[in-house]
Amino acid sequence: MQATLTLRLRQALASLAHAPPSDRQITIHLAPTDGAAELVISDSGRWSPQPEAAKAPDGSEDLDLYVVRITMSNHGGQFSLGRSPDLGGRQVRLLLPR
Repeated sequence: MQATLTLRLRQALASLAHAPPSDRQITIHLAPTDGAAELVISDSGRWSPQPEAAKAPDGSEDLDLYVVRITMSNHGGQFSLGRSPDLGGRQVRLLLPR
């Protein structure tokens, strides 16, 4: 689980590199929800409709996405990717079972 969180935070920080310092924001929200815990990491970086769906040059799945997907699966959790309605950049939601 630590690898998943570290990768997501590193990607959020990397996406802010193109934004002016005054516009760089990351939010991390953790809350209980229906027998689970939901962790939401959002940033104000550049948005791409499918930021995580890019393939590596050899056609394989993005390594970071693979690690997140496998880690969440191994822990019985779920994740989703999308655009942050508040910050305009990426948003990842991790649903962690209790």
